[in-house]
Amino acid sequence: MLSEILSRFKDHVTGTTLLSEQVLKYDAQFFMSNFNSDWDGISAAATDFTDAYFDKYPAIFHRDVFVERYDPNDFPPEKMITFYLQKWMFDNLFVAQSIDSVAGMKFKDADVFLGVLADNAPRITKVIEFEGSYATNPGYFLNDQKTVLRPSGLYIAPSELVTLDFDEKAIGKGIIARVGLHRADLETTWTTFARFPRISNTFSINQKQVKVANPFGGGLYFEVPDGTSLGKVRVTVTGAVKMPMYSTLDLQGHSADLDEFTADLALYQVPWFEITSKKFTTTQPINARNQATNPQGVLNVFDEMFDAISLMTGRPLERIRSEWLTTDAQVTVMNTAMAASYPIFGNKALSPPQETWDNNNLSWFEPWPHADKDVFLQPTSVTKENNNATLV
Repeated sequence: MLSEILSRFKDHVTGTTLLSEQVLKYDAQFFMSNFNSDWDGISAAATDFTDAYFDKYPAIFHRDVFVERYDPNDFPPEKMITFYLQKWMFDNLFVAQSIDSVAGMKFKDADVFLGVLADNAPRITKVIEFEGSYATNPGYFLNDQKTVLRPSGLYIAPSELVTLDFDEKAIGKGIIARVGLHRADLETTWTTFARFPRISNTFSINQKQVKVANPFGGGLYFEVPDGTSLGKVRVTVTGAVKMPMYSTLDLQGHSADLDEFTADLALYQVPWFEITSKKFTTTQPINARNQATNPQGVLNVFDEMFDAISLMTGRPLERIRSEWLTTDAQVTVMNTAMAASYPIFGNKALSPPQETWDNNNLSWFEPWPHADKDVFLQPTSVTKENNNATLV
């Protein structure tokens, strides 16, 4: 019965047999009320329908100058059931138990956010290290301090399987591999969306070799729980893409080679890049690459600022983590200007990767203006509608 509904929806979308709005609404509601997660029973019909839908229509949360965010309750039935199916697929298929079955199962919304990965971006095998020790300080509390994120300098293409081979010492220690930095579940506080509500997924490191995939793609990170004392952990990553990263960390796979970083940015093959130190990390859209000509200068300023904060608050200069600044398609928590999370997310829509943002496109939450130590001595004009701060 459920497969038949999806087949009818496919025929409607392709124009083979058109259905009335009343029938479409009834069938969509019946399907969503009665689907009991029996994917095997509907997989062929579901795939045929979603393929037909995206052959005809744009991504679910496609950019529209007249729409800031979409309300799924306003979707027509064929779009609503597509959204429902892809949410279920992300939550239930892109997990360790079924990861081998999802290779190539792309979501059109991946190009909207997290952005477009170049077709010619080389897939590589690389040995990297991440810091496997993490301990909070009982003298103070930071939001989201139960775990710490470690960058890899690698990016995973949408729906492609990537294999991670770990040191034995990392197995079963509560560490997880995360694909996609944007870990906020927007459905927690929002009912309208500028992107898919959930786009980041995780995989427990409970065996030596772990396969990961995400239909939206994303950077590869390792999440280390408080109280872990492993030192440097080595991982061999097979099938990922090199992500532009400037890093002052003493880890294999990290580099502070400015020429290499600049050359990687100029390719704009990967939709995001990172700059990281022990005290500050920023993950930014590739559109901001012209702002990243002096990554060490940015790190120096933020390192000094965090030292000043530590001194003012009576905290040790040695921080428990690198504070992390990035951006999302919308504010991650409703009714806030910028949620006090880790990482902390501004809100800014992406542009096509070949486009670059100049000084007139900068927002107040981006790191680049702060590299000028005198930035706060200059008068500013802040536009409430777009949260942009313009030097005047």
